[in-house]
Amino acid sequence: MKHLRIQLIILMLLMAMAVSAQQDPVIKRKRFYHTDNGFGVAWRAVHEGDNYYRAGLGTYNLALEKYFIAYDYNEANAALNYKIGVCYLFTGKDREKALEYIKKAYDLDPYVATDINYLLGRAYHLNLAFEDAIKEYNTYLSSLTEKKASKLTIDIPKLVTECKHGQELIMNPKRIILSNLGKSINSIYDDYSPVFHPDKKTIYFTSRRPNTTKGRRCPVDNKFYEDVYGSKLDKKDEYAESENMGTTINTKHNDCIVALSHNGTKMYIYNGDESGGDIRVSSLKDGVYRKPKKLPRVLRGKSRETSCFMTMDNKKFFFVSNREDNTIGGKDIFMSKKDERDRWSEPQNLGEKINTKYDEEAIFLDPTGDTLYFSSKGHNSMGGFDVFRTHRDAEGNWTEPVNLGYPVNTPDDDMFYQPAGVAKQAYISTVRDEGMGGFDIYKLTYLGAEKEFILSTEDDTLAWFHKPLWDLFYKKPQKLEVDTTLYLMGTITDASTSQPIVAKLQLIDRDKSQVAGLTVSESTGNYKIKLTAKKAFGVELNATGYMFKIDTIDLSREQFMNDVAIRNFTMDKVEVGAKMVLKNIYFDTGKATLKTESYPELNRVAQFLKDNASLRIEISGHTDNVGGFQYNKKLSKERAKSVVEYLIGNGVEKGRLEYEGYAYDQPIAPNNTEEGRSMNRRVEFKILSTR
Repeated sequence: MKHLRIQLIILMLLMAMAVSAQQDPVIKRKRFYHTDNGFGVAWRAVHEGDNYYRAGLGTYNLALEKYFIAYDYNEANAALNYKIGVCYLFTGKDREKALEYIKKAYDLDPYVATDINYLLGRAYHLNLAFEDAIKEYNTYLSSLTEKKASKLTIDIPKLVTECKHGQELIMNPKRIILSNLGKSINSIYDDYSPVFHPDKKTIYFTSRRPNTTKGRRCPVDNKFYEDVYGSKLDKKDEYAESENMGTTINTKHNDCIVALSHNGTKMYIYNGDESGGDIRVSSLKDGVYRKPKKLPRVLRGKSRETSCFMTMDNKKFFFVSNREDNTIGGKDIFMSKKDERDRWSEPQNLGEKINTKYDEEAIFLDPTGDTLYFSSKGHNSMGGFDVFRTHRDAEGNWTEPVNLGYPVNTPDDDMFYQPAGVAKQAYISTVRDEGMGGFDIYKLTYLGAEKEFILSTEDDTLAWFHKPLWDLFYKKPQKLEVDTTLYLMGTITDASTSQPIVAKLQLIDRDKSQVAGLTVSESTGNYKIKLTAKKAFGVELNATGYMFKIDTIDLSREQFMNDVAIRNFTMDKVEVGAKMVLKNIYFDTGKATLKTESYPELNRVAQFLKDNASLRIEISGHTDNVGGFQYNKKLSKERAKSVVEYLIGNGVEKGRLEYEGYAYDQPIAPNNTEEGRSMNRRVEFKILSTR
């Protein structure tokens, strides 16, 4: 067999962990069995799930389907919970569920597998719970003998350092809107490496879906081979269903598009057939891209070249390679110049300021050739590949690379970043919980500096006054000579049954519009979290099978006992008739136009609906009693419709959504006070059915 190597660098970290750390604890029949009823079906599902599990990453989704059949029979088996958690962790989606099941496996049996603390650390890391991740990583490392630690293929100190970088980066979050390019481009499989034609209407990208050439799976990770796909904008400025580029471009091996020339006449493609993988170029002739050919010998070799970029003047060629004779470590960025005789010079390493002892990848230069974007596992990455930017100064030297920050970057791999040619917009390939599955392609919009928000008493505000930023933020730990740490403790339980819930709790600093901390409750429902100050906080709760919840607590006058305040929370199950007031939804005064401040909350709703795909809901608009009934009914219905349209635009099926406006027919507070009227101006959703 020829050298078959995979170009999908964004999976290398996950693959390494899956192969070298994730284990295969045996689900023993004796421990699994507890009753004859349903055992045969469940035990058969265990064996089928194990087959998919052992085959590799590409069939973890199929393993999950089988494991959950077994889980319905016996949910208290540690090895089964371990494997479910691993499948969630390494498929790049539902990281909260990964943490939930791995924690449950540990609670059931702390010795279920020798790497359980490592996997807990990894799950905390990907959920941005950095302090907990560091604790688990160090616990895992200390559990190893010196001999085993010396043979460990995972760099635990590096992961700890990434967590510390993450704690720093999320202290200054970037205000962005991340928009998935939709189902015509993205799929439940990995989709990445977008390249845009100069006509601004055509996108090419790489995907690993079943209809790749010959539909075969790569032996490295058991996922389908890479192929290049394309799509064009239609008359509605929406991308048409993407199509495979065919056998002229795609082979039976891995094929990944990495760049186009500035005029679109040259397409650069990674091919995994020979020499560990190299870059080839396809020329456009009579409107068709021809069979890719090899680059000049000086630009390729026995080493592995994985991505590239040609400057607009066709005089400089940047590429990534693992040339053993000239790398600082792993894969580095190189540059070759064309001389006056059109010959390429010997490639030069860009040097230690850009390249690190870890891998660099996915390069892109702006039209001037003076700004370079690239991904790196080194520098101050918060995990996996992060995107960095560097400029060429007046002397022609590259400046110190700058991390683009959170949430552009995450603890997972974030790659193939490129400005969109429109101010404050860019594209990126990344794994997000709100994605369609695996790596997706997103458009990224920068919002600029945040303006001070003033709570209005007019009917344009339908929520409380905390305006959250994007996802999770943490207070940077500080060394104090005197320990004045305060804690919030309590339980999280089911509102109906009082049974304990494993839930994620975020503590929101409303003064700074940041989340000041995060914790996950134990299987007993107990939680404990540090407080940054004795004041009012917002609280956000999320748990599988429950409605997400936002609450407020005022600790400014709290009587702390031994530096501890007690607060217990309840959550409502996802069931028909359950209602929730949507917080932080804002409209223009007297209009149904959503303000951008509403997007974070609506994105949470969209993700909740994606995680609970069987739900059908009603979005309802409500007002106070100021003004005429017909006017308020019309306005409240139009606002509910705007919310529904936003959710549809973010991947929620239209058939699952209904909307209605009730004006002031359904008040939740008296309308004779301003506080009551403010509470009545709201948007709710109600579960209609669970199909």
